[in-house]
Amino acid sequence: MKRKNSYFIFPINSGKFLRLSTISSSNQGIIKITDLPLDIFIEICYHLSPMALFSMMCVCKQFNYWLYPTTSYITRDIWRVSRIKFLEYLQLNPPKYMDEISYIKLAMLQKGCQFCSSKRETPKVFWAFRIRSCRKCLEQRIIYDETPSWAKTPIDVALVLPHEHIIPYGQIFKVRAYLTSDVRAAHRECISIPSENIIDWIRHKQQLATEIINDAEIRSKVDEEILIKKIKENRRIFDTAISTLLNTKDEYGHQKYIDKYILMLPSYKKAKDGLSKPFMTNPWPNLLENMKSEYFKLMKLRRRRQIISTILSIITSHDTLSSYSYKIPLSDPIVDCIHWCPSFANPPYVNDDPFIPWSKEFLVETLIQKIRKEARSLLKNKNFLRPGPFTSVHGAKNLFSCLYLDEKSYRCKLCWSDFTTSYTYKKIYIHLISCRWGRSIENIDEEKMIEVDRSVVHKYIPQWFKYFKVE
Repeated sequence: MKRKNSYFIFPINSGKFLRLSTISSSNQGIIKITDLPLDIFIEICYHLSPMALFSMMCVCKQFNYWLYPTTSYITRDIWRVSRIKFLEYLQLNPPKYMDEISYIKLAMLQKGCQFCSSKRETPKVFWAFRIRSCRKCLEQRIIYDETPSWAKTPIDVALVLPHEHIIPYGQIFKVRAYLTSDVRAAHRECISIPSENIIDWIRHKQQLATEIINDAEIRSKVDEEILIKKIKENRRIFDTAISTLLNTKDEYGHQKYIDKYILMLPSYKKAKDGLSKPFMTNPWPNLLENMKSEYFKLMKLRRRRQIISTILSIITSHDTLSSYSYKIPLSDPIVDCIHWCPSFANPPYVNDDPFIPWSKEFLVETLIQKIRKEARSLLKNKNFLRPGPFTSVHGAKNLFSCLYLDEKSYRCKLCWSDFTTSYTYKKIYIHLISCRWGRSIENIDEEKMIEVDRSVVHKYIPQWFKYFKVE
């Protein structure tokens, strides 16, 4: 099969565009994207976000080489401009001995922990260690001892290493924590230093650790300020969306969205949980629209549950309704065809007013009777294939297969002496085959030779309604 060309369109001048193909082509006017002049490529990259630059690096080896931060000062400037322009929370220059790409990757809190990629807990950037980690992964990589017991050198390792103040679980005071890899590296380096140079090495390490710690404290304060600012902004957006929802009126001038039901919406819960998390941007763009659509789904689901609970009460009770026309037998098509009925798919309101609650009389005498008529009318449609009433063998088999059950709910009509014995569907067939050889039976007719135990079917009707009512 011939592969289709894919293109990138870049504006050159007013009314003129450059069309670049990702694969070679002999057509004039189309060139490969890898043949793009370097100066045009650089100009394009100056207008891209860091995420777009990361995507460009994955296009081909040539783009990866051009965008690698150690290639040239122009590449470093591209990443610096992109970071300052698009990442408002990352305006400080990278730490010492860290390139722009590593700096941007380190500060991406929305990507989760850099070790386990978990997003259940908001990770924190430990600038002294230059890692982004959750609490569980951090505890596997740090030690709390200020002087490690296995350090066999005369120096105090704690004085030459950067540290972070961390509060361990179950404690209320801060302790110094050191990255295990840094301690081991300092240990190996220390034992390789000649004894006459050990003092200079210690002073150099102390100076370097002091610079790292001071820089980490500045960055941590900036992170806290940005976090507080972001939480306030999240709270403002969240409160605005909720107030807009609560102030929405319907055509009757009533409040359209009720408070207690808004609290049940998944988008509301997700957004509320994300208020304290920095850079939690996923739920915000369509928060209001998501809550509106979820609200109507929730209300429709609640009305369906009300219909089903009423039907179950009619089926399972004998004294609730005195009129025979209101009783629903197991063979009624409303039991196995209700989810195809229009009045159940979109339950109507009383007089088209959503604020008039359903009464028991309305449910029993009006709505359920209407659904029963719709279920019966479905049987007249030639294109509709009924699964079968649950009192039939085919219907009972459909019921138990949907519920993933294999119940002893079948009895043999041919064995009058042993009519009380119940079998599973497979066992009843084996039983009928054995009866077939003793009697002049040519074929096995399920409906004529097998009887369904209604008490077993009656027991699983609530599970059947639960099987599809949330859809």
